[in-house]
Amino acid sequence: MAGNAPNTRERRAKNTQPARDAFMQRFEQEADPDGRLSPQERARRAQQLKREHMQSIGKKGQSLDAWVERVVNRAGELTPENIERLRALLPPAETNTDSAA
Repeated sequence: MAGNAPNTRERRAKNTQPARDAFMQRFEQEADPDGRLSPQERARRAQQLKREHMQSIGKKGQSLDAWVERVVNRAGELTPENIERLRALLPPAETNTDSAA
């Protein structure tokens, strides 16, 4: 279909480029806050910081998934305390702040 056309993928990549650039700039700033490194070295270090960041996110997700699986699979241990612990790990629910209700 039209959503899979090459120009659609290219447009999507073009539209998200500013966000991806800003994301990388965060790591470049962290890698070289004083601006003393060469552009190549700054890019290399920023890429390493990004890789470490993404790995830590993955590990956190895996450990949360494992904990949830253990709690859910042990019906006898699905106590109110464990339910509260699980709720504490979840992000807060979005609230509607619109005044037009």
